[in-house]
Amino acid sequence: MIAFKSKESGASAHTDDITPDFGSSSSYSSTSGDSGGPGLLLILLLIGCAIVCMIKWSDVVTVSPDGKTDLKPERKEKIKKAKERKENCFQYRLVANADGWYPCYLCAGGKIYLRKGFTWKIGETCTGKGRYTISELTTWNVSVKEEFYGHKTLVLQEEIEQIGIYPLHPENMLRPESERLIVPPGHHSLKLQ
Repeated sequence: MIAFKSKESGASAHTDDITPDFGSSSSYSSTSGDSGGPGLLLILLLIGCAIVCMIKWSDVVTVSPDGKTDLKPERKEKIKKAKERKENCFQYRLVANADGWYPCYLCAGGKIYLRKGFTWKIGETCTGKGRYTISELTTWNVSVKEEFYGHKTLVLQEEIEQIGIYPLHPENMLRPESERLIVPPGHHSLKLQ
């Protein structure tokens, strides 16, 4: 996933969170600490396309002497592993480890008070427990609570459901009405995924 710096805050954000303005010269600055802006991105994209174009049909298919074709074993293994990755996913909830103030990316003050066990973020992953580093979890003072397991499609549906019903979640309803959230505080956007 490619991250960009937000023009307003200078904070980094994923492409899901902002839409970069490639038409404006003020979107990127050579002094902003970026390592190349869209020029570097274009070069990397061209290199990637060149590598893909170098792979030939004969690199992934074998032809027997009698003319029968089949995928090479390496290709079959890649397919198997890719499918397995999509079958072993889970929807998770990052929950507060202790009562205290936590970042709230869509709150006016940028922070919110959470009780121990309250939801900070809801998400999904197919990469297993490696989704977040120990350092990230420690910095945010949260733990991963795995809630739903299955194929990527089902897990995404569950994630959307859990984020979608968050406005009525009992912990959110404990807040004064003016402080109730639409999505958990650890989310960077109002998107349902």
